[in-house]
Amino acid sequence: MRNDRPTTPDPIATDLVQPSTPREVAAALKRASDDQRSIVIRGAGTKMTWGRATPRIDVMLDMRRLNRVLEHQHGDLTATIEAGATLRDVNDALSRLGQGLPLDPSFADEATIGGILATNDSGPLRHRYGAPRDLVIGVQLATTAGVTARTEAVRGIPIASATSPNASPGLRIRRSPSPSWLTFSSPERTM
Repeated sequence: MRNDRPTTPDPIATDLVQPSTPREVAAALKRASDDQRSIVIRGAGTKMTWGRATPRIDVMLDMRRLNRVLEHQHGDLTATIEAGATLRDVNDALSRLGQGLPLDPSFADEATIGGILATNDSGPLRHRYGAPRDLVIGVQLATTAGVTARTEAVRGIPIASATSPNASPGLRIRRSPSPSWLTFSSPERTM
């Protein structure tokens, strides 16, 4: 485990939003977009110093209230996990049935599932089990249009659907090429 976390202070945002439901995430993203305010999505903040520095942050979207393992189908080796759950807490929950996620990102004890997926952060275990995004069956995400969408695979073919009063039936969600960052949306639940 790597413990070389930088000590750079977190950027200061004008507003802090701490959603506890996927709809609240979508609403916050839409509000920021409509008001042309910058927004940063944050989990545990273990990777806040990675990438380009943000010159101004109007809204910090803190995902740590979305921190549950919603479902664990141990027989199918699948789990539905909210983005703000830490890898440590997820593995503690899954270990009750002798399972766990084969992930070893930087700052593994603190890193959230959403942050791990957004950065595709991985260590040597990726050579045996694949990178984090390779382990994902589906994602529910929120867009700046205020829409929540769900992707999943049916017979190995990715599909997408949107849930919104004004959702476009032609919504397309494509897998981001690694190692691109998920800066366009917020993964809320992962499978």
